[in-house]
Amino acid sequence: MMVKRIVVSGFLLFFSIMGFSISLEDLTGMMLESNMDIKSARAVYEKEVLSAKYLNGEYTPKVSLSSSTTIPDEYDFEDLPDYFSSSVMYSQPFPGGTSVSLEAGIGFNSAKVEDIVLLRQQPNLSFRLSQSLMPFWLQGRIKDPVNLTAKQKEEYNYYQLLYTKKNIWISLLQYYVYALTSRSEIEINRNTIGLYETKINTIIELKKQGKASQSDVLELENSKWAAEQNLISAQSNYLTNIQNIKNICGQNFDDFLLEMPKNSNELDSVIEKIIDSEKDPLEQSYRIKLEILKSSRVIEKQSTAPMLSVSVQPGLVLNTTMKDDWQDAWENMDSPANWTVGIGIDFSAMLSGMANQNKKKYQINYNEAKESYNLYLQQRKFVEQQYEALLQQYIQQKEIVDSLYESGLQELKDYELQFERGEISKIDYESAYVRVENCRLKREQIFLYVCLYEALVKINSY
Repeated sequence: MMVKRIVVSGFLLFFSIMGFSISLEDLTGMMLESNMDIKSARAVYEKEVLSAKYLNGEYTPKVSLSSSTTIPDEYDFEDLPDYFSSSVMYSQPFPGGTSVSLEAGIGFNSAKVEDIVLLRQQPNLSFRLSQSLMPFWLQGRIKDPVNLTAKQKEEYNYYQLLYTKKNIWISLLQYYVYALTSRSEIEINRNTIGLYETKINTIIELKKQGKASQSDVLELENSKWAAEQNLISAQSNYLTNIQNIKNICGQNFDDFLLEMPKNSNELDSVIEKIIDSEKDPLEQSYRIKLEILKSSRVIEKQSTAPMLSVSVQPGLVLNTTMKDDWQDAWENMDSPANWTVGIGIDFSAMLSGMANQNKKKYQINYNEAKESYNLYLQQRKFVEQQYEALLQQYIQQKEIVDSLYESGLQELKDYELQFERGEISKIDYESAYVRVENCRLKREQIFLYVCLYEALVKINSY
């Protein structure tokens, strides 16, 4: 009996010697650290955090400097140019489609009369206020949509990151379970093949004694061949699932032995590493996408509305002086001789048809996003029901196979006593042993599926 147990465990012994033992928790840690899809989703989220912090530069002040000059032919750099001007403009946007700009500059003309160089300086100062006629507060919004959209996009990508982690971990869990069940299937087929070999050898001996026929041998050979094909299929499935695990974890480590979970509750600690929110991340992504579209629509209406602008410019006049007395003009400068006030309304965005086009695009995009959201809610409910139904089926199967295994163990004890008393043959005893051992492995497979669907039910309840 000890020899038989060593044969059955040979497959596991080989991997424990050639590789190393690894748990689902270890694989999950590797996945979170090295999976490229998770890395990409995390990078997108971190970029969006920065964008939200600085609002994509929407309210960043703008400063520009410009200069120009006119010089005559045969210009001497010790002389003044005929004309020179320089100005600096500062512009500051504010929430609600408001913009304030200030421009300050100085220009001068020079002229030479006989040996005297006359200088006429012209300062320039202007102030402009621009305001959209459809700011967000006139649209019934309290919060600035630019700031709100930035925060919503940050939140959207956060839930996208959570969904990516959750979705990839579900695939990892499935491959983990499939690999373990394939490994059990390999052991089952090895046990079955070994039993057929023993039976074939026994039948061959009986055939020599005239107590069996060639057809008996051929029947067992066909059954053995079928088991060998099943073994090849199980080995292929096992290797495929192991490779899928390696791909998900972003690791190309050597062969390893997967650890069996001790109980279904063991997966709870792993799930806690994946679930960072009590809300369904994909549902939240759909919901936030709708909110982003609404906020973007407010911004579009604000930016395509007519723009009112008011400008004020004082008329500053300086007297013409000689070149060396240019400071006197500033010291003797009077108050502004006049003030120029300008008012204008820009209808170009509205007349271009952009407002109507944006409205239609918004309606299409919003309706599409809303339909996708509703469809997902329906699908999620269906998937949850399917997972729950499969879980109950496997729980029922587990109860049945548990009972069969316990009965098999008791039966095996009886067979062992009968074999020791010589009441049954060795082949009868080994057949009973393999049957119980394969029942144990089937029980192990069903236990794994119970763990799988309990985890799927739990993780999809968030």
